[in-house]
Amino acid sequence: AYNLEVKYLQNWIKSQWPEIVGNTIAQRTDKLFFKEDKLYVVVRSAALKQQMHMSRTQIKELVHQKAGRQLVSEVVIL
Repeated sequence: AYNLEVKYLQNWIKSQWPEIVGNTIAQRTDKLFFKEDKLYVVVRSAALKQQMHMSRTQIKELVHQKAGRQLVSEVVIL
């Protein structure tokens, strides 16, 4: 049941990405995926990649707030 809940929350977070990071960043996100307990975010823009890299902790906290629990150990910007 735990894994099912985690998978559900991971998919729900993907669908809520624009609300979490805003439309501009969401539109520039090429791919969003989870591997174990890490969230990987693939972005096109080098400038955006740098900005998001520096905001990883804040993004992680926003994901946790949205999920209502600790869901990711790390946000990785690719």
